[in-house]
Amino acid sequence: MKPHPRWTLPAVGVVTLANTGGKREELFAQGYRRMDILVAQGDKQHDENIAELLLIGDRLIREGWILSSWHSTTGIPTPHEEAQVALDAISRVPQFITGHLLNAEDWYEGIARWKTSWYWNYFQDRSALPISVWPMGSDAPGFERDFDYLDCIARGCMVYPQQYQNQFPSLTIPNGDKNLDTAGVPIQNRGTSPGTYINDVAPSIPWDAYAADLKVVNRPVLLYAADLGGFDPVQAGKLVLPPEEEDMQPVGKNDGIAAMYNRLRDLDPGGTLLKKIDGKWQSISVLASVPLDQWKAYDKAQRKDQILKDDHDESIV
Repeated sequence: MKPHPRWTLPAVGVVTLANTGGKREELFAQGYRRMDILVAQGDKQHDENIAELLLIGDRLIREGWILSSWHSTTGIPTPHEEAQVALDAISRVPQFITGHLLNAEDWYEGIARWKTSWYWNYFQDRSALPISVWPMGSDAPGFERDFDYLDCIARGCMVYPQQYQNQFPSLTIPNGDKNLDTAGVPIQNRGTSPGTYINDVAPSIPWDAYAADLKVVNRPVLLYAADLGGFDPVQAGKLVLPPEEEDMQPVGKNDGIAAMYNRLRDLDPGGTLLKKIDGKWQSISVLASVPLDQWKAYDKAQRKDQILKDDHDESIV
């Protein structure tokens, strides 16, 4: 199933909402439009983020952000109970949250891969929010993943595999994409989540490597920003790919607009001010001196369609 359009927007995954203030404007300027906010960890709600969202949620929306919740799961005690925790958290801020992500790692894969469908069955029985999934994902030796992607994509999920080359050199975007190939995930359901935080293990972020790989695979990006420590919005802008240009063609002279409206005039002459002379309808140009509010319905509609066609053709260089 094709994902909801919201999941194609460049996004940032936030752990501590209160720490985003200094960089939100810069990230937005770089093209990021969706903010995914941690609302639950395992069987606990993230009370601090929920409280912060109640304080600044209206401001975030005014700034232009589309807001989602995300749940860092542990598989304990059960997927149903974890899903209920997420639902309870969302119920405290329903005016802001318009989508939900499941952050499922090794405790939701392999012999525990069944937990994904259980989580979603319970969640979707109680919520109509668009959903997506944020798992580990790689075919790199030592990091092979076995996640239930197919159940998720059948529900319309975008899959954002975590590809943390900043921590582990083999966890590249191409290796993550190979994992999606292995699982049979359609291109339309593929995103990516490059690692973008700094700690003792990851002294730097390979922005240029991420950008080069994204130009090849062209995937929607969800950056795991953690607390935005060491996070450079300008560098992050390298991962926002321009939309693909549509191959638009000019309509040209053979637009059929006048012919269509003349056929309508034949059927209903009362809908036009034009006259039929020698078996042919006059050109609409004869109405140039007539105030527009005196034109009849077919004449106004033909004028409108002609303007739209002319504007379209002029926009194509």
